[in-house]
Amino acid sequence: MNKRIQAKLKLYKLIYSGFPTCSYAKLHIQDNECKIETDGIFKTLYIDYRGNARIINNLPDGYEIGFIGKKIYIRNLMGRRLKNDSVLFRFEDNFNPKRGNIIGWDLSNTEIQIINNNNLEIISGSRTKVEDYTNEFYYNDTEFTPAPTLLADTIDDNVVKGLYTSRPFPDGYTGYYHYYPDEKIFMTGRTPSNQSMPIYTNKSAKKSPRNIKTLNKIAKRIQQDNVKKGLDVVSLDKSDELNTKRVKIPEVEKTYILPDTEVEAEKGKTIEKTRTSKGRTERTDKGKY
Repeated sequence: MNKRIQAKLKLYKLIYSGFPTCSYAKLHIQDNECKIETDGIFKTLYIDYRGNARIINNLPDGYEIGFIGKKIYIRNLMGRRLKNDSVLFRFEDNFNPKRGNIIGWDLSNTEIQIINNNNLEIISGSRTKVEDYTNEFYYNDTEFTPAPTLLADTIDDNVVKGLYTSRPFPDGYTGYYHYYPDEKIFMTGRTPSNQSMPIYTNKSAKKSPRNIKTLNKIAKRIQQDNVKKGLDVVSLDKSDELNTKRVKIPEVEKTYILPDTEVEAEKGKTIEKTRTSKGRTERTDKGKY
């Protein structure tokens, strides 16, 4: 490791030294729920698992959840503390966690102790006496092997909610926002709503056919959720036309790293983009909803 990297790591640890380090971590699995117990604030949590994972997200605002192969990652984007025994997520199918670790804000690495009560209940309820099997009739395995099923690992809702920034985006927006990881789209507001508007990270994004198609998809998703909740439906485009007001902001150079370099390192790549906000505009709405 060269001196430049060592200096950056030292500075990083100094900046985030205020976050309590996780000296231990336990993951409790019971009744198809996954709970965390720890004494610190983690930056990223990883869980390696076997089987299929159909995740029902229960994370609070400021947390992102996703998959990297057969690994679940949970990122704490706002540095918030989780209460012990907080339910991270619920799951369906044959989700079986094998190991995990926590990365702290000081870049410490803590191994997670996994307590899988689901497996203990299965073992305790199984037959243990030899005579229990004396009347079993075994067929040829090849005749009755079920066809393999390829079930996709899914998360019911991976939208990252409750984010906040006082540093302007390239289009000048500051305030509460939320993020769609699959579409890589930022939207105004703490949570998705009829008043949510796109936050443009570059000048060409607003007129990009691909971006417009993605925004229409998100608008439809918001409308469907509103229908389920019995709320009124408002067109995303109309909302943008009615509520957007912009003023020019001075030239400022900013560096954005999206997604997090730590998670991207797991995928074998790092995305880092430097943008200049010259000629861009600022929204006067400050994301209060």
